[in-house]
Amino acid sequence: MTYTGLWTHDNNARVWSEGVTSTSNEPGATATFSFTGTSVSWTGCEKGSAGGVANIYLDGSLGLANAPHTLKIQVTRTDGSYVVVDAFDVHRGRARFCGMRHSAGRAPGVTSRCRPGGDNMRRLSIALLVVFAWLAAALAVDRLLMVGQCPACVHLAALQVKLRMPAGEITYPQVSLLVLVVLPVLLFALAMAPWRDLRSRQAWSHAIESWWEPSFWLLVALVLTIVGESLYLVAREYIPAQLTTLAERFTLTATASVQVPGHPSATPLALTASAVGLACLALGAYLFLRNGLNGVMRWFKA
Repeated sequence: MTYTGLWTHDNNARVWSEGVTSTSNEPGATATFSFTGTSVSWTGCEKGSAGGVANIYLDGSLGLANAPHTLKIQVTRTDGSYVVVDAFDVHRGRARFCGMRHSAGRAPGVTSRCRPGGDNMRRLSIALLVVFAWLAAALAVDRLLMVGQCPACVHLAALQVKLRMPAGEITYPQVSLLVLVVLPVLLFALAMAPWRDLRSRQAWSHAIESWWEPSFWLLVALVLTIVGESLYLVAREYIPAQLTTLAERFTLTATASVQVPGHPSATPLALTASAVGLACLALGAYLFLRNGLNGVMRWFKA
């Protein structure tokens, strides 16, 4: 890889293909990649802050022989947005999937075999494991530390979840929201801070976007559940009784309670969802795992 003009290298605020990427918002800056193969894919970014425009130059030909080639990316118009050069996937012969992945975040770039489908499934599996691990850790911290050290903190804001099925019931005991939600948000914010480049506006922009993503997609999951269950309740009388009976044999109850010392306890959120709400919650959870935990996944990237 060769670069001309102003580029920011080693940007690690997101889950890039090989951990880091290069970005530029300077018109005329170029990134040139030489390879041997029959086709090549450029990996960039679709975020609003990465919506810059660039010209692509590739040997001036439509078809490519399996021979050395040069791909040139020239930043043309940015309006403050960045053109992101994350990685390049090189294809050889008639292979459907890429053969080698070249990271664009370092010079010289890191080369590895690319696995588009496998990477996504691995990240999703790790994200799911992280969520379950944190649910267990939050419960342990709440019971072993918070109850003894700060009982008032435990009851200040708490959440309890129950899942009822024909085969039985699963209960996630009441846990302090300070431990379950506030603590990981603060830790994540500290982890995402661009400690190596605190004066870079670009680095702070990426960090804030990465920090906000999990909160946004968690909110999306909650809204999907509420909207889906509300629509079901509105249309319930028009649905055959057999289907409503089946749907209501699966219920999820989530109760959030708030207790301020010196004041009576309050319940600002009490949500009961049937199978319809559970399906919407499952969709929201998938979106949260797939999109919301992207910033977290860079810590677990192989």
